[in-house]
Amino acid sequence: MEHETAAFLLRREFRRSRLAQESDVAVRIVQELRQHTPGLNSWVNFPLFNASGDPSDFSLSAYKGGSRPTAYSEDLPYSANIVKELMSEGFDVSHARIAVLLPRDVLRCHVDMHRAIRLIVPLTESENFRHVFGRMALAMRVGELWSLDPTVCHGAANISSTGHRVALLVDARPDSTIEPAWFNDHRHLPASRALARRPWPGFAPAPTVQRAQRYVEAGQVEMAEREWHFLPFEYDLSPESAYEQLVLWCRKQGDRATTAQDRSLWQSRASYWRRHNCVCVA
Repeated sequence: MEHETAAFLLRREFRRSRLAQESDVAVRIVQELRQHTPGLNSWVNFPLFNASGDPSDFSLSAYKGGSRPTAYSEDLPYSANIVKELMSEGFDVSHARIAVLLPRDVLRCHVDMHRAIRLIVPLTESENFRHVFGRMALAMRVGELWSLDPTVCHGAANISSTGHRVALLVDARPDSTIEPAWFNDHRHLPASRALARRPWPGFAPAPTVQRAQRYVEAGQVEMAEREWHFLPFEYDLSPESAYEQLVLWCRKQGDRATTAQDRSLWQSRASYWRRHNCVCVA
């Protein structure tokens, strides 16, 4: 099945209690960042290791040489030690960061722009903190180590209006000198991990459509479209199919428009999302 090659649960676990403690620290850091950066309302990241060691350097571009710890590594020492442990195992780490999804927040489904070995260690867990890999949705547990195939369309969401999804994301260079057993000896996905999602009911009765329409009426087109990015996390849809539904909805909005300006707007949005189905935008 597709999900067995899209995401791997590796045979390594880390201390849940330490990670849970550091998740509280991470949320405080995010709150401080948001106070100093207006508009930082989604998918907030901060670096533990990067090219410069500068905590304000958020670049994910490729570079030569070893990564350096930032001051945030001192705030989250256990998470930083996990990164160092992975380095000692042969992972040539270029970037390590803490990524936080705020309440009702989504990292829309995409394929990564840069080649890397992506590793994920959750610091918080909930059935509402969801990952999508192709056709499958799952909830990760604190302390687990996951790897994903970044060529498969994937994303993450906190579908709840409360709580923070906190995770350590580690990117290692593809030519890392790691033992093959790291990936040959992975655990098959436990059957209980695949989350049951509701069938997509179509446009009229879906809460997603109703929320999006309220945003449209308030003139908040970006927020309206954002609601559609939750589709594959809440409904039994592939990411590609969810984007197709978004394109269809934009076209419907254009058909209903009463002015040439609004028709042009929704036609352009339909065209945009048709081109950006599972495409990562920098």
